[in-house]
Amino acid sequence: FIYFAAKAIAGDEPNGNGEYFPWSELQKSLSFFVGRNLFLNHNSQDPRNAIGKVLDAYPIVDEATGEKYIECLAKIDAVQNPELARHLSTGILDAVSMGCSVESSTCSICGHMIHTEQDQKCFHMSKGLLKEYLAEQDLKDFNIKRGERLQAYAINQGLNFTELSVVN
Repeated sequence: FIYFAAKAIAGDEPNGNGEYFPWSELQKSLSFFVGRNLFLNHNSQDPRNAIGKVLDAYPIVDEATGEKYIECLAKIDAVQNPELARHLSTGILDAVSMGCSVESSTCSICGHMIHTEQDQKCFHMSKGLLKEYLAEQDLKDFNIKRGERLQAYAINQGLNFTELSVVN
């Protein structure tokens, strides 16, 4: 086996997909990572595609930068996946991406909440993620003040991590 640690998800900042994961939610949910399968490029439809396992997950707060994230310790079977193991050990591959389901998502701009993919989304969450708008209401739990200019993002709560993938 080859063992490695990787930053699985950052907290309290929107990611490149317009998703925001509150640090408090990440801390409550990080145990869902443990024991999950590790895949390549989210090829997770069939568990037989697993290339490894997540062994542990723990919170990191970088005192120098203030960055908060969940780091995962994972293993890959180097006998079954020798090329992938070599790419990880040499740094050719050095990124992971998590799969997650959520109980709810709240728009950072208007506060509209959805619970399923079928729920009606507001304009910001359907067509305006990561674009800047003026906040339409106070969201005190997320330090958002009405009239503040900020990016539209989905604030996710009730997290369940379903997989971790090595991505290229």
